Amino acid sequence: MNIATVPSNDEYLKSNAKDYEKLLFIDGQNIPDPLKLSSNWLNEKEVMLGQTCNHVAGLLFRLESAGFRISY
Repeated sequence: MNIATVPSNDEYLKSNAKDYEKLLFIDGQNIPDPLKLSSNWLNEKEVMLGQTCNHVAGLLFRLESAGFRISY
């Protein structure tokens, strides 16, 4: 009889953290965690970017200013 093991809370949290880190690895580069960025964001009230979300534009600006190559 095969009984599935249930991971502990710590194992579950570590697994989630590893999965999240994998999401931040794009084209062979680690990108900054967007939830931890605190500077170089574009001001939503001053920038009009059409249909592009200002938050995404701010993240792209931050990545480009950090030297990451972004292809559109």
